[in-house]
Amino acid sequence: MSHLIMLAPANYGSALAQLGKGRLSRLKSWFGGIEPGQGVLDWLELGSVESWDLNLEWILSEGSQIGTKGVFPFVLTGQCIDRSVYDALNSYTGEMGSDGVVRVAAANLRGTYIKLMQEAPKPDPAKKGKYSADALKIVTIKQAPDTALRLISGKSHSGKDMGIMRSIKEAQSDRNSQDTINSIIACIQVQTTDQYKKLCEQFLVETEAIQKNERLEVDKHFLRSDTLFFHDKCSMVIFRVRDDEDRPVSDYDLVLIAGPEADPNHLPKGFFIDRQRNRVNPETITYFFNNDVMKGTEAVTDKEGNVVREATQGAGMLGVRIVARPADGFVHYLPCEMKASKKMLESALHPNSTTLIDIRLRRVVRKNVFRLDKMTAQTKPMNFDKTKPGDEIIG
Repeated sequence: MSHLIMLAPANYGSALAQLGKGRLSRLKSWFGGIEPGQGVLDWLELGSVESWDLNLEWILSEGSQIGTKGVFPFVLTGQCIDRSVYDALNSYTGEMGSDGVVRVAAANLRGTYIKLMQEAPKPDPAKKGKYSADALKIVTIKQAPDTALRLISGKSHSGKDMGIMRSIKEAQSDRNSQDTINSIIACIQVQTTDQYKKLCEQFLVETEAIQKNERLEVDKHFLRSDTLFFHDKCSMVIFRVRDDEDRPVSDYDLVLIAGPEADPNHLPKGFFIDRQRNRVNPETITYFFNNDVMKGTEAVTDKEGNVVREATQGAGMLGVRIVARPADGFVHYLPCEMKASKKMLESALHPNSTTLIDIRLRRVVRKNVFRLDKMTAQTKPMNFDKTKPGDEIIG
């Protein structure tokens, strides 16, 4: 295989996968008429171990698989919603930044990996037995190799009218099929690495133009006000929390912060779209951001030039605070924070893209978690209920 052309692929998973087979059975039209098995749904659930490992390997690959000796990968996807088959009981089927099943950010192979490490615990000179490890620092920032991503105008995931595959007609004169067909032909014509790089740049420009053109969707109604839908650029961030020995940490609070005062209230209105925790791997949680709102955007106008949404200023900076449990005892964790910064905002949020943020906490082990005492001729039974963890830490 020399060319891998993917149509609306769930490379980083799909938010719909968490619904389970029962609820998806009546939504099987979104999956091309085929009901997926439970194993497939577990893989496709946002933040699955399998998805994380595969995408991390790709991000760290340095593009070694791309080329004449490997494969030329392409991603073609839409961001429109077929309102005629929209499921009013499930907001994911009409979600901004997706085609009703797969988010553009989840389809795009050009992701980012960020590793954050908590500093080593330090004793508090004012309080005996107390330690702190407040800082969460950036250790690694790595971006995946340039990969061709092309947004297809007017396409949703499924359906005979707008589906990126089912809506394609045999007649060459069908205008609604031309954007998809022409993009596929452009992919097939790539024969060298230089041609691939040029097509990546071309697709980037064309995608930008399509997203600008599709920014505002107006659903007209008879005898009542029109409904406005905004199609902003979005970003997906998958947080995974583990300790320094790679053990999952599943009980924690993750708080996003912004501004010089590290306040969650300084995040801009409308920045948040969705949050989903992986059921099989609860140490992983996925946030879906409105990238345009987070970075700041211009006012949106209708065809008559009327402002239908005011300009937004953006967050300016981004940080994260972690409070993990247990917070005391023989083995526990200490709270930490990565100060809000412009660097973190620019590194973590990329339009139409996914970022894996690997958070590593220090596992604090107290001295009395394990003790050996001398054996006596007559060892008496002892009650350890009142044994204290100890003032010192051994790990």
